[in-house]
Amino acid sequence: MVFRVAAPRFESDHDHDQDVKQSNRLFDLMSHEIIEQRLENLKRKPKWTQWLDAYVNKLDRDGHDDDEWTPRGGTNVTAKGRETHGAKRSGFFSHVLWTIVGLVSMPFIVLFCVPFQRFYSPYMWPLGCHSPTSFLKQAVLNACTIVVIVAVAYWTLCDELPTRHMETNVALVRQHASILYLKLVHCAHSLRVSDDIASLKWLQTIVEGGSMASFEWPVTVPRECLGPILDALVLVAFVGLLLNFYSKWSRYAIFTFVLVQYTLSSPYVQTVWTSRPAITSLEPAYAMLDEPLVVTVEGDHLQPGGTVAWIPFWCAPSTYASSDTFFVGDCDKQFGAPFAAGVVHVTFTLVDTFIPCYKHPPNPLHPQVFECFDAFQIRVKTRQNIPGLYVKPNTITVELSADDTVVV
Repeated sequence: MVFRVAAPRFESDHDHDQDVKQSNRLFDLMSHEIIEQRLENLKRKPKWTQWLDAYVNKLDRDGHDDDEWTPRGGTNVTAKGRETHGAKRSGFFSHVLWTIVGLVSMPFIVLFCVPFQRFYSPYMWPLGCHSPTSFLKQAVLNACTIVVIVAVAYWTLCDELPTRHMETNVALVRQHASILYLKLVHCAHSLRVSDDIASLKWLQTIVEGGSMASFEWPVTVPRECLGPILDALVLVAFVGLLLNFYSKWSRYAIFTFVLVQYTLSSPYVQTVWTSRPAITSLEPAYAMLDEPLVVTVEGDHLQPGGTVAWIPFWCAPSTYASSDTFFVGDCDKQFGAPFAAGVVHVTFTLVDTFIPCYKHPPNPLHPQVFECFDAFQIRVKTRQNIPGLYVKPNTITVELSADDTVVV
């Protein structure tokens, strides 16, 4: 029994030419439709951004996803899946944990994961990262944000940057925190609620259509309590920033705070913002040791309630602006007294030449520091140094005779 198979069809060159002509007939460059379409495209001149937007919108309409692929593990990762994964953000403890893990395992990830990151599915890394490199960047960024927030909070509370000695830093934080707590307790006791609010008299006045101009503020606090209250609010804000350190708005907020604080603390802004005090006259020129003295102080922008203190004339100018609590050895501010009615009361207990230093009254909105004026001095003397004031005490000579009789 013989089976015969038909030979395959032989395509000649003539058939191939016929197919080419048929395809060219369907897409003729010289046809009127193609020419009009090309002219319209030249007139539009679309931008790259418009072209990309149109491309993305077309993909969304068609329901296609070019990023769909099957990574190791057998799971399909699409754009919709990435959006769902990106929406699930971790919290404070998760970010702290993964930040520590990322910093500790950074050498291992760099050596064994970064070169082979194409074998890992995107977004398999924690903290919403799509690659080991982005995970390491996020860990370093989180660590830097935590350090900056803690350092700025320490500087705000203690007025200085932290040092390498952790025990000293902790002790200083506890000391300033206890001082702030005592101030807040004192301010809480000084808080006064208006009687109109307590008696609901204001509600009766509103109902009757009366005027509210005669009423007091609902709650009044002393002026010196504004500083501790603002410090407490700033510390609470820092706690909120620390709990949300992984969000973008917290980084923007801490950056803005540092920029504003640095700008306001600059000497140029302080000079423009506040009127700088100046002492133009000081009387008398000398004082007696351990004797009360009334010193007349004249100058510009000297406010009642300010503080006038004294330092030796040989102190360096770098110690002039130190606050009254800053200890610099013998150059700390001494004999401080309030300035009122153009005079200040002082009693010098050391023999030296002193120069005056002035500081504005407490203001919670502007940090106050001393400004010293070495052009005016008061010399402290003793009575032995002033001719005519020193009286030599009378001496009595006592002699004992042989018979024990006293002879004066």
